[in-house]
Amino acid sequence: PGALALLGLAAYADEAPAVTTSHSTLLYATETASEDGEIETLASHKVASAGARFTWKIDDLPAGDYLVFVQYALDSGSVRVDVGAGRSDLSARLYVTPRVYPATGEWYQRSFAREQLPGILEVPRGSTGEAELSLRIAPTSSGNPVALRALELLPSAATGDADAEIMRAGAARPDTGWFAELGYGLMFHWTSQAAPRSGPVADYAAAVDAFDVSRFVGMVASTGADYVIFTTNHAEPHFPAPLAGWEKTHPGRTTERDLIRELADGLSDHGIVLMLYFATHIYADLENAGKEQFVDANVRLLTEVGERYGDDVAGYWLDGWYQAAEKYGDLPYERVYRAAKSGNPDRLLALNSWIYPLVSPWQDYWAGEVYSVPVAPSARIVESGPGAGLQYHALLALEGGWVHTERDTAIPAPVLETGDLLAFIDAASGKGPVTLNVLVYQDGSIGDASMRVLETIREHRDRME
Repeated sequence: PGALALLGLAAYADEAPAVTTSHSTLLYATETASEDGEIETLASHKVASAGARFTWKIDDLPAGDYLVFVQYALDSGSVRVDVGAGRSDLSARLYVTPRVYPATGEWYQRSFAREQLPGILEVPRGSTGEAELSLRIAPTSSGNPVALRALELLPSAATGDADAEIMRAGAARPDTGWFAELGYGLMFHWTSQAAPRSGPVADYAAAVDAFDVSRFVGMVASTGADYVIFTTNHAEPHFPAPLAGWEKTHPGRTTERDLIRELADGLSDHGIVLMLYFATHIYADLENAGKEQFVDANVRLLTEVGERYGDDVAGYWLDGWYQAAEKYGDLPYERVYRAAKSGNPDRLLALNSWIYPLVSPWQDYWAGEVYSVPVAPSARIVESGPGAGLQYHALLALEGGWVHTERDTAIPAPVLETGDLLAFIDAASGKGPVTLNVLVYQDGSIGDASMRVLETIREHRDRME
């Protein structure tokens, strides 16, 4: 238990692992064989408003004994659930999931958690080899809807192996103390779609050539930000540097100018840390690639980037992982984790699973895509909810969007209240950094109203020091 606590995981004796591992089988709510009840699909989960029944049929699930988990969100009250497989049945009452977001009622701000049901589910040996499982959700005591992400099955015989994987992942993590001490940083979705203040959107390579690094770095420095998360690719698989392997995989998508190197050098002169955002589902072609192709692209491309920039890039923020987990099932997350450390074993990694429970323990900090001002963290290591077990981090969208794509349109004013931002940054101080995604024009500049907010944050932090 002491070792587990040091790794930021809840100490337990005979309980199941604290996070999903590669030994689990996940039955997603979006992939049921049948459904009954008042059910709505939102993103990658289902919402049952007044009780529901979900059924899955699985060809390759071995017969045997399983521990069962439910990945769900519930805002108030409690709910009874029953999981059945043949003549075996488990019943339990689920309660309000830990609050990450304020009680706004917005569907995208539900706080998902992973809860183990008591007992063992016996999956029978069927003559056809097909197993049928069901999940019944009774109407909630409060009348509030239940959001269901997945039903998760872990073979009882694999609990030791799952524990060992969690321990290995925890032991592999570098120190995140320096990251926790950073106050706040900025993310810029400067992409092939970023629009200028006026006129047509320039070709990506031309925009990279024209990017004024000195002016951009000066702007960032004036905000007092401690770090920058810069987007390498988003809707298209570009990378703003001459990477041979990336060019071979995505012909015509790299550039002669190494913008990442220049940004790393320029920001470093001001003591500002550089981290990189990747749209994994785009550069690894989630839509079309098979599982091996997807993994291979991740390993090759992350290795190439890591070896090129070494210690000059301190972290990665990888998008699209709840989608990848849902499509491919079990993935060799440790291979991706090791590739992300190429050139810098202390580089931090986050696999974005958005509002859903973590897809794997093989990561170092919570991606924390909370979008608007969330509930302040209580500790450096997330204790419960979507990021349980990882170093805390929050990512907010200052203007309510991620990419400025509207031609001949000014970047809108921030939608987040400055006072709320200041209070949240103060409350998170020492526990984990707060990243603000700031909309950016194609020339690397930002909106005037946004700049005023960032300057206010800098002035506030200066007074607090």
